Amino acid sequence: MAISRFVKQSLTARLYLLVQEKLFLTFGLPRDMFIPVSGVAAFTTGFGLLATPLFRRISAIAVLGIFITAA
Repeated sequence: MAISRFVKQSLTARLYLLVQEKLFLTFGLPRDMFIPVSGVAAFTTGFGLLATPLFRRISAIAVLGIFITAA
């Protein structure tokens, strides 16, 4: 449990610094709103990859879209 808290805090701090340097990554959202939204999106797509086959396909397409837009 302590490891997950450490990872969450350290990655959030790194993400905040990255967003400060490269504002285009937020797609126009404010920084303080973008970080929690990105966490929800990551959890939802990760959970979706474990769920039913239809939801698995939809999540895989969403993850592919995220990776394509990030490149």
